Amino acid sequence: MGLKKEIPNWKNEGIEPSENIKIDGHKAGVKPPASLFNWFWFSVSEFLLEIKERVYTKDELYTKGEVDINLDKKADKSLFENHTINKNNPHSVNKIQVGLSNVDNIQQATKVEFESHVASKNNPHSVTKVQVGLSNVDNIQQATKAEFNSHNMDTTKHITATERSNWNSKATGDHSHNFSEIKNVPLASTSIQGVVKLSDSVVSVDITTAATPKSVKAAYDYAKSCEAALNKHQLEKNNPHEVTAFQVGAYSKTESYGKTELYNRTEIDKKVSDIISGNVLSATKLQTARTIAGISFDGTSNIVIPAANVGAYTKYETDLAISTHANLKNNPHSVTKVQVGLSNVDNIQQATKVEFNSHNMDTTKHITDTERSKWNAKQDVYYDSGWIKAVTSGVTHDTGKPLQYRKIGNRVIFRGGGTFPTAAGTTFLVMPEGFSPVGQPAFFDTTVRDSNPQHKCIVQVLTSSECKIITNSYAANPIFLDGFEYLID
Repeated sequence: MGLKKEIPNWKNEGIEPSENIKIDGHKAGVKPPASLFNWFWFSVSEFLLEIKERVYTKDELYTKGEVDINLDKKADKSLFENHTINKNNPHSVNKIQVGLSNVDNIQQATKVEFESHVASKNNPHSVTKVQVGLSNVDNIQQATKAEFNSHNMDTTKHITATERSNWNSKATGDHSHNFSEIKNVPLASTSIQGVVKLSDSVVSVDITTAATPKSVKAAYDYAKSCEAALNKHQLEKNNPHEVTAFQVGAYSKTESYGKTELYNRTEIDKKVSDIISGNVLSATKLQTARTIAGISFDGTSNIVIPAANVGAYTKYETDLAISTHANLKNNPHSVTKVQVGLSNVDNIQQATKVEFNSHNMDTTKHITDTERSKWNAKQDVYYDSGWIKAVTSGVTHDTGKPLQYRKIGNRVIFRGGGTFPTAAGTTFLVMPEGFSPVGQPAFFDTTVRDSNPQHKCIVQVLTSSECKIITNSYAANPIFLDGFEYLID
């Protein structure tokens, strides 16, 4: 029977690969050259053509030699069938050859036993927390999920990446400025802070100058001399101020002599001693006997009052009651969590240790001691916008000196100019955000550049950022705002 498909006839012979490539083959990731593919397909094509030529001749018969060779290779049908039904491992296949080298020839658990074991929830293997990697976990109360979430969302305690970036951009606390760069610093007084002038005076009443070490030492030395004089005066016992008995409301020695109604020192001491010792003769016995808690008392002897007479327990009764009460374990006082200071503690889900550790290790939200110290020591960066040409309305800029403004720190400065509108209230410029005065408008009164020094122009910058003309009647003449500046805070 002839072939139904045409055999491909590949013409490009290609290049035969080396023996190593034939043995090892192409490695993963290697792209063989086209010449090797051409050799392979050319060889296949030639092989198929040879088969066609040898097997499918014009009479479609094998040669006798080829038939004999094929018959020799055929197995006896009965032997083959006997071999195929042999279940005694005729090839002596072992477990290693079938990939079961680790399987032991022992009885396996039944499906029921296995499923029963799998479904067991009572820790049949006695697994410990160490074995599951939780050796450091304690069975103690955790923060609640609500508390953790509340803390995690606290934007007061935590910082953002933007805040961190802003704070890190601040100038360090040890940065410096030239003194000439520091503007608008007032003179110091008792009511405001500012620059202070030193003075050596020790008698001045000025409130705008500060004392030097020299003047402080002079005042200190004077105070020490006064202190020494005062101490000396305090030690004088000879009545340096000549105080009289009359001045302190007492009898003089002459006045008190011979007065019988006055006690002398010995008599006074005797009476005080009698009172303290209780030996006053009249205090021996009560004239009228009394009872104390049902026990008679006349003052001549001590009395003993039984506990029952005053509604009290005996020592034995007290000790027994205290001991019995102390051993009660049933919350006899009905103490609540509010009374023990735990009113806010709820028996609810806590944040997991993983959640807490994740939050605790968040270096974006939290700051370090180093960052805190660095940020606390920082100062605002000295901002300078540079000169900005004003985008105006109704102003013709001077060619050589156009109207410009600049922000340095908290100051806004103008320079240059041109011809301005004349109508009062006209808005000729709107300042950008952050360049407007705060609290009240800023004014500038300038002279028009002409021959008359009385010609004036007044401009105003509002807190709303608008720059307006207050008065200007000389539109044809240029006006310059050099020297106009104001504070923005």
